[in-house]
Amino acid sequence: SGYLISYKILVSIHKNEFSFKRFYVNRIKRILPASLMTLVMFFPVAYFLLTPIKMSNYLQSVLSSNFFFSNYYFLNSGDYNSDPSKITPFINMWSLSVEEQYYLIFPLICLIIFKTFKNYSKLLFNLLILFSFYFAFSSVFVDQAKYFYMLQYRIWEFLIGSIVAFIFLKNTKQSANKMLNYTIETISLVVIVISFLIFDDLLLNLFYPNFLVVLFTGIFILFVNKKSYFYNFIT
Repeated sequence: SGYLISYKILVSIHKNEFSFKRFYVNRIKRILPASLMTLVMFFPVAYFLLTPIKMSNYLQSVLSSNFFFSNYYFLNSGDYNSDPSKITPFINMWSLSVEEQYYLIFPLICLIIFKTFKNYSKLLFNLLILFSFYFAFSSVFVDQAKYFYMLQYRIWEFLIGSIVAFIFLKNTKQSANKMLNYTIETISLVVIVISFLIFDDLLLNLFYPNFLVVLFTGIFILFVNKKSYFYNFIT
């Protein structure tokens, strides 16, 4: 998400075609129909199967999910691995809320950095990244549930995607060494796949598993061959 949306924003800014209205309307069109359909289809099931208290909780989760503050709502359920969380409908909507909260502020930040302070864009962007990692490392001092659900501890993940988008736009030509590109692409993909096998739910609140997966996903995007099956997913 950090890569894909940043790519679109940076391209439109570069062409002087960026519009806040168009950006947010497109996000709404992309997210809400699928979200609402999922929630509406589950409603009859919830009505017949849930107790009144659980039904009330379900309706609150629907409301928070469609207005993109479900990460705050589900924070009250405790840790993501807790027993109550495991039987909470739509708890996975927390990630969508984090994304949309990020994209409420990120386009404005991009405009300020890459248009208003264009000559200092690299410096400002690097400072932004360092600031985001400060929050990531400070997470060891906060409640695990808060670290998992809150945007400030997730910003670095989006920004790595933004870095990849920036590099991707600046270097449209891939290295002539196709074997090197293929090797790096393969290694990155293997690391990502292995992560699914060795990282379990007990590691969700640790920094290094997230960093490893996000880093190698970024490397994979940068070195994926343009003739590869995967290339269509990143452009």
